[in-house]
Amino acid sequence: MALLIFQILSGVFGFANKLFLYLGKRSGWMLGFLAGIFFVIYFFLIGFTVYAVVQIGFSFLMLYGYFSHQAISKNARIVATVVLSLIAIWITFITFKGGFTLLEAISALLASWATYFLASKSNRNGWSTYLVAHLILIYLTAAKQQYIAAVFQGLSAVVSVMGIMKESKKTRD
Repeated sequence: MALLIFQILSGVFGFANKLFLYLGKRSGWMLGFLAGIFFVIYFFLIGFTVYAVVQIGFSFLMLYGYFSHQAISKNARIVATVVLSLIAIWITFITFKGGFTLLEAISALLASWATYFLASKSNRNGWSTYLVAHLILIYLTAAKQQYIAAVFQGLSAVVSVMGIMKESKKTRD
């Protein structure tokens, strides 16, 4: 029952995070923080150790984004993202069990960099990177028979496509 609750809460907050960031709402960052907290527990429960550990740092990046989104220095963003990337790589080596762990690490790294890109106002790169991360996570969660999580990842992927389209339209106008 706890797994189902965390699956639903992380999915709802994760989707809301992407939707509100797409809409340009500052509250999207706080929703991302809440999603990250729920995802940490959820990912540990389903055995996605790399993702769970990266989500801890991701949660704090989202919280930082909420309080100072406009004032986040480029150096702070890049350092935080590189640190999360190195942690993800280290955890991958420690917990490596084959291709599944590698896909988990790739998706976690992409999600971290997508957050960096969005915080850096490189929106097309951010949404494109999130799209790939979500598509991988759809596969991973479905393979673990976590279908509710897969559906929410699919919804977040749709928001990512909308973000890409929005940025493409800006470029054409």
